[in-house]
Order: sequence, then C-alpha cells, then structure tokens
Amino acid sequence: IQFELEYPAFVSAISPTWGKAGSLVQISGRNFMASDRITIGGQPCKIVQLQSNQMSVVVPPGARKGVIALHRGTQVLRTNYSFDVVYPPRIDRMLPIQGSPGTKVTVNGSGFRDSLFFLGKVPVRASWIKGDQQMQFSVPANAKGGRFRVVSRGGEVSSPKRFQVWNFPTVLRSSPSRGGAGTQLTIWAVSYTHLRAHETPEHL
Repeated sequence: IQFELEYPAFVSAISPTWGKAGSLVQISGRNFMASDRITIGGQPCKIVQLQSNQMSVVVPPGARKGVIALHRGTQVLRTNYSFDVVYPPRIDRMLPIQGSPGTKVTVNGSGFRDSLFFLGKVPVRASWIKGDQQMQFSVPANAKGGRFRVVSRGGEVSSPKRFQVWNFPTVLRSSPSRGGAGTQLTIWAVSYTHLRAHETPEHL
C-alpha cells in the first residue's frame, strides 16, 4: 500500500497586483498540486502553468477586485493577497458641452475613481464622483476648450464632442463717460486668452 503525504499549500507572493481581464498573474509559494484551483474574488481562473512552487493564471472576464483563493477539494485557502481588476474608462454623456470658466460640467460613464481628468491639455479636478459612474468638474480659468479626457490604469478615453469655452472680453475703458439718449459710446475691450505673450492691454 502506498501512502502519499500531502502538504498544505502556501502562497508567498503574487505579481502583478492589478491588471486587465485576460492578463497573467504569477502566484509564488509552495506545495501546489495539479488538482488545485484558483479564484479571484470568487471567479475561477484558468491555470496555464503549474509547478510545485509557482503557477500562472489568467484573469477571467468580468472579474472584479477580490482576494486570491486556492481551492483544494473542499478546502479553501484565502490568501493575504488581493488582485485589482481594472477596466478602460468610458464616457457616455457630457453636459453641457459649452460654457465659460467656472461652468459645472457633469459626465456620465464609468471608471472615474482613481483617474486623472483633462479638458484639452489642462488638468481638471473632480468636484465629486458618484458610484464611479458620474462625476462633475468646473471649467478651469485657463482652459481653452477641447475634448474631455479620462486617464486611468485601465486606459484612456476622450469625449466624443469637444467642449467650447466662452471667454468673455474684459472692458478696459469707454468714452464718453456720460451723455444723453442717442450719444455714441465707444468701448475698448480685450479677451486676455487671445493676447500673445509679449502683449499687454496697453498695446491695444
């Protein structure tokens, strides 16, 4: 009679700790067996390489952030490691699509948390984010318009439509300062966003 001594599995490390669905995760440890199964957040993973001290698994489609667990028969070993599954951000709608600096813009989509935001080339800060599916920002004073972009670990996406920034002119002076009905009034004004670097309002 042969008796095979079975040692408990132990997971010592995973690499990487985040990635997209379909990416490979390397799990290091000891006493891995061919009958072992791996799950991420309860989702079963396909094992593509297995050795007694190392295995590689594929992140399954639809998986979310969760603990990596090793299943052996009826026993479950919940490791001390979790894997964060990232997905590309998405923009479904942006309203309004034009306005002056300070205008509040609401964006619907997904993948907004832990992301960077830009209006054209100008960084913007989220005023609030709800449920990772809606966010709002205020148009920066130095924004010149352009597409709204979301940049995250899962990828980058731009809004289908460009945001048009209204830059109202600044009144410098008017003449005359008083007059009756029918008096012709001349107004000097400038939009500072259109001044070249060497220009000042006195040049106009």
